[in-house]
Amino acid sequence: MARKRFITSDMCTDEKIAILAEENPTAALMWPWMVTALDDWGRMGANPMEVKLTVFPAFPFTAKEVAEAIKLYDQFELAHHYIIDDKPYLAVNPSIWYKYQTYIDSKRKEKQASKYPAPLNPPWAEENQQQLATIADIEQPSAEIVPSPSPSPSPLKEKEYVGPGQAETDDVVSDIFEFYCKTLGIRRRLTKGRIQKIKTRLTDFSANELKQAIVNLAADDFIMGKNDRNKFYAEIEYVFRSTEKTEQWINAGQRTDIDTRSRNPTEPAGAKYEEWFTEGETI
Repeated sequence: MARKRFITSDMCTDEKIAILAEENPTAALMWPWMVTALDDWGRMGANPMEVKLTVFPAFPFTAKEVAEAIKLYDQFELAHHYIIDDKPYLAVNPSIWYKYQTYIDSKRKEKQASKYPAPLNPPWAEENQQQLATIADIEQPSAEIVPSPSPSPSPLKEKEYVGPGQAETDDVVSDIFEFYCKTLGIRRRLTKGRIQKIKTRLTDFSANELKQAIVNLAADDFIMGKNDRNKFYAEIEYVFRSTEKTEQWINAGQRTDIDTRSRNPTEPAGAKYEEWFTEGETI
């Protein structure tokens, strides 16, 4: 069924879309068509093959290209990619969606009759929680500073920046991300998704360990793009995708059996790296 959607010319100068276009022009050009597929609550199904057949029937895009575009929309915070009952979906921040789709009345918004489930932990909910936490911190009376009764250092002193909300966390995250960009010789934007990825890994590893993982990543020619596809796999979302993956790259300099050196000869080159693009993770 046809539906109307307002497309704003602000897209032409939107910073997120501009950066997306530098990385993947095709994905950027797909975005206006994706907007038309969103329902009145800013949601849609995100199965790559279904999107290809329903949104882009007249275009020669492959399901793989659609999957890559969906990953990038989440990465650059144009939409939130999430999985419920093993089915993938996309959702746009409601405050942004309704800012432009002004013809949708309040009764329709409140009805919540979308056939697509709402995301359980969307990034915009986290933003609201952070804002409330900030207000609470401001309103809370200052605690009296009392000298420690023990001269012993705190057991958390070495990694005191790990806890969420601590002042030095943002500096550590920025330092790690700048180290990543400089070491790999690339330019990337520090998005909220990447900030969260780094913060999550900091709960398991020190900043120096994460930098070691980055150094080992940069030393791997295959993942850096010197492969039969000339495909660059070394995105920060890959090296920090999980505790196990990060640990693997921290120890990669001491091993010879990491993914790039243990591929089955009968398996297409790069197949192991393609997995993380298609498993439905948000980044």
